[in-house]
Formats: sequence, structure tokens, C-alpha cells
Amino acid sequence: MKRVNMKYIAEKAGVSISTVSLVLNERPGVKKETRRRVLEIARKYHYIPNHIARSLVTRKTSTVGIIVPDISEVFYGTLVKIMQDALDRTGYSMMLCNAENNQHKERYYISFLVEKGTDGIIMVPCSGANADLIQAISTPVVFVDRCIPGLQKSYVGIDNRKAAREATEHLIRLGHRRIACLAGPPEASINEERITGYREALEAHGLTVDPGGILPTDLTVQGGYDATMRLLSLERVPTAVFTSGDTCAIGVYEALAERSILVPEEMAIVGFDDMKFAPFLRVPLTSVHQPLEDMGQTAVDLLLKILQEGIVQQGRIIMDAPLIVRESCGYGLGRRSPEKTT
Repeated sequence: MKRVNMKYIAEKAGVSISTVSLVLNERPGVKKETRRRVLEIARKYHYIPNHIARSLVTRKTSTVGIIVPDISEVFYGTLVKIMQDALDRTGYSMMLCNAENNQHKERYYISFLVEKGTDGIIMVPCSGANADLIQAISTPVVFVDRCIPGLQKSYVGIDNRKAAREATEHLIRLGHRRIACLAGPPEASINEERITGYREALEAHGLTVDPGGILPTDLTVQGGYDATMRLLSLERVPTAVFTSGDTCAIGVYEALAERSILVPEEMAIVGFDDMKFAPFLRVPLTSVHQPLEDMGQTAVDLLLKILQEGIVQQGRIIMDAPLIVRESCGYGLGRRSPEKTT
């Protein structure tokens, strides 16, 4: 089938090409009846805009690149969906790149998106390894969830240090004194922030981290399972676990169930992210709520503002991340206190 262009539509409608352009680009200055006739012909002949030709004129592709560490993770899959919906509402297309937690793939995708002429990039950096390339490119970049410390780029996220501190303090208030931390990948900027918040809460109450009490994981179900099995082999088994991700917490549940350890009677659990499945686990999961809807929408809004106003740097937007308390850390109804655990 021959591709229909604006010249063809103009001939069928009996108007100029410039008039067709005004109509198809939703510009004013065209009579209502003429606009209706042009749109009917465009629909009838299945007109498809030539974005390549348009980009040569405007030097814009109306495309935004998205780079995430691992699209298979529920957290990042949800975030991408939110950003895609936000971009769709503004007429932008999305080009998704899955770095697979690999700094070399991430570097390739950054270069790829620049070469393809994407108008801007929103990314969750795997680490700080590609800071030099990100700093060097002229394409606007907005970080979301994670950032690269010291790199002056716009960022949308939460106060991870504060959130981790408050989650740990909640467990302390419930009477726990042996609290383990399943941390995320060491190369991620948020990992150290969450560990710092966890340590601050313990220190504020005169507590220390038991040997082996902080375990780095990949925050997968298997990672949570393996880390919990290691915790259960310690001389002083913790009575509570703070995990840096809800998916990881599922692995904690599985390991405890295998050992017939009750949640929360014998082991309390606090997660991070408050994913949609958190209330529906066998024991509803207490978790730090990351406002994904707001984070994704704000990251898109921020990038589009940079593109429209030509501003290179828009600053940092830090959102609230409250602790959503559910049964996985609660005590009462005849449950024994962790203080009596030996």
C-alpha cells in the first residue's frame, strides 16, 4: 500500500499543504469545516506521520529514552509503566533500555540513545561507573530512584536514609534488639543511604550491629532466601529483619516457613517499596512506601520542563516515604515479646 503523505491529503481535500500541516499538528487558523474534511480524509486513507522527516526540520524526535537496571524486577517494571503512561499523555514515545545491572550495557545504551537523537533520558543508574559519559553528553538526563553522588543532574527520589532509620526505629519500639539488615547491591547509591539510616537508629538506642547482621543481596526472592538462611545460622539469630526491597522479603518469608519460624511471633519483617503485593502476602508486609506514581510522573514532568524551557539543571525533588505498618512486624493478641526471646 502506498504511504499517504500531506500532499496527497491536500489534493483530496482541495486545500494547500500548509493547511493540512496546520490541521494535523493541531494548530489554529483553519476553519472548522476545512479541519473536519482534512481529518476525515487522513483517517480514511490511514495517514501515518513521517516522524523522521519532521525531526529533520524540528531537530526533535519526540522520543524519551528510559534506562533501568532490571526490567524484570516488579519495582522497575511498575515505574516504567507509570512513565510510559505519562509520556503517552504528552505525545512522546518511549525507548526502553534494560541495563541488566551491567555498567557496560548501561554505557552502551546511553550512547545508543544519544546517537538515536532522543530528546532526553530518564534513568535509574546501576552505579556511578558511567558518570563521565553522562556528564559529557548534551542530552538532558533526569535520575529517578537512584542518583550518582556529585553529578549535577536533576533527581527525583526519596530520603532513603530517613526512611530506613524510621523503619528500624519502629522495630526497636516494638522491643527488638537484634535486628538484621538485608541491604541492596553495594554499587547502588541508595544502598549506603539505607544502611546509614539503619545504623543511626541502632546507635540512637545504644544498640550495635551483630557480626553478620548486615548482608548485601541482589534483592531478589532467591537473594532474600539465601541471606535469611545465613542469618539463621548465626550464633545470635536476629528477632527482626529489615530488607531493602519487598521482593527480597518474599524470600525471607520462604526461608522462615521452611524452618517453621512464625512471622511475626518469632521473626518480624519490614520491607521497602510497598509494592502492590505487600498486603497480600501470607502475613501482610510492613513496608516503606515509595510513591512510585508521583516519582514516575514527576520525573517525566521535570524532563519535559527542561526540554521546553531549555534549562540544563532543575535540582532535586525529594518525596515523603512513610512506613506502612501491617501484621509482619506487629505484636499483641497473645504473641510473645521479642524481649523474651533467648
